[in-house]
Amino acid sequence: MTVKVKPNSSMNKVARGQDGTILVWLTCAPVEGKANREMIKLLARKLKVPQSAISIERGERAKDKTILIRGISGQRVEQSLSD
Repeated sequence: MTVKVKPNSSMNKVARGQDGTILVWLTCAPVEGKANREMIKLLARKLKVPQSAISIERGERAKDKTILIRGISGQRVEQSLSD
């Protein structure tokens, strides 16, 4: 799945973009992987999966990332993000 991360935001939030991208706003700065860890923690909580089920496949140092979520269907991801 494609994720667009927006660090240094005023709140932590996850939403679905019109193009199907997952949008993640984070209050933390993108320093030493902190934003990546916070993104994984936030997505795991929102999708109700363990943090270990989410991994960054591409874009570890970029705002646009490709992630892999194991143990959950695409349909369930859609449902969880629309709640």
